[in-house]
Amino acid sequence: MKKKLVSLIEFVISWIEAPLSIKLYSLAMMFGIIFVIYAFVEPLESLNSLPNLILLGLAKFFSGLALLLEMYAWATRIKTWQDSSWALRGVLAGVLAMSLAFSAAYASTIVNEVTGAPPSLFPYTIAFLTPLSALAILLMVLMLVYVVVIAQALLVGLQSMVKSVLPTVMPRFKGGSALWLHLVIYMRILGVVTLVSGILQLIPWYESGLKSVGWVFAARYEMYAHDPCVIPGAEEHIIRRDDDSVLVVSNRQAFMTPFERRRCAKDHGLPSTAAK
Repeated sequence: MKKKLVSLIEFVISWIEAPLSIKLYSLAMMFGIIFVIYAFVEPLESLNSLPNLILLGLAKFFSGLALLLEMYAWATRIKTWQDSSWALRGVLAGVLAMSLAFSAAYASTIVNEVTGAPPSLFPYTIAFLTPLSALAILLMVLMLVYVVVIAQALLVGLQSMVKSVLPTVMPRFKGGSALWLHLVIYMRILGVVTLVSGILQLIPWYESGLKSVGWVFAARYEMYAHDPCVIPGAEEHIIRRDDDSVLVVSNRQAFMTPFERRRCAKDHGLPSTAAK
């Protein structure tokens, strides 16, 4: 009894001294265990019932928050390594360049979709939307973290199996692992799943917001109202597409509808030259 009490006290002390991410992971596991117990105690109650949703939501919340804290710590560590490694600086510069290129390309597809025109006609809209497209890059980073976490969990599981077999084959073998290792590994999986699923739920709203912002920016700040091709009194804005046609948007047309393509030569409105 005394040994159990001492072990419990040591466990509590180690938990208090553990990093904040460990505390959050342990809270996530606690709510996850309560969720499983409640599901067995009340088997007839739907998993979508309010108590189940609250317990599962708390488990996901704490695991996701813990993973975000860990990712921040990883980023800080990478920043420290960057200060002392030229090679890492080069790699990070390349990753940053690729991320910016991806964001710009994604912004270009958004502009093309909302205007129905080549995105090269709206360079400022693309530049404005590029930093707003970073959520897509965050999703890619989380998917990479997910793959790494799953691989780490598989390796830890394999290591545990080997350690459980080795004492039988080699009686003198004594294996051990960090106190919080398995807790962190398996709760990271829940944390990554939580963050990825949350972002996937936000993507439709996010894309809709990007399209709305892109449409308004292109129509109001890259198209102009004073041009011979504008119909008087029509409250139109245009941008020249090529020498023979323009794109037109009217204040009277429905929001988020593609721009109208209208034939209008570049010399339209100029006085004709008298034939000699």
